[in-house]
Amino acid sequence: MKNPKDFKPMPNAPATDVAVNWLAESLRDELLEYGQLLELLREQQQLIHAEDLGGLARNIGEVEGQSRKVAAYAQQRDYWLAATRRWIGADENVPWEDLIGRLPPEDQLLLAALAAEVNHALETIQALLRQNQQLNVRAMGLR
Repeated sequence: MKNPKDFKPMPNAPATDVAVNWLAESLRDELLEYGQLLELLREQQQLIHAEDLGGLARNIGEVEGQSRKVAAYAQQRDYWLAATRRWIGADENVPWEDLIGRLPPEDQLLLAALAAEVNHALETIQALLRQNQQLNVRAMGLR
């Protein structure tokens, strides 16, 4: 599912490992969208340093749009995570690590790696957002 607008929830969990495959695909898609957001935030830092207010205004709009896309892909991932839980008969409160351990071994490494990359991207995004906010405050204080 490359476009979250194509995402249509199913009423029941899949009866096969289709859910696991879609969960992996949705994690990949989410990671790609986080990559786009990271690129925009790095561009934002450059625009702040260059004091390019017009470019910064455009970039802020792009960041907001990309953030909405990320949220849509995260919703898609959450759906397939819930479907995977139902498929293996796990409670919705089962921690990620326990869930991974219940999956077929061939799926465990891939899903664990994708989740680790998504989490790393989130940490990097949060750090960049804090840095950009501090840069903006300093830039406004210098005026």
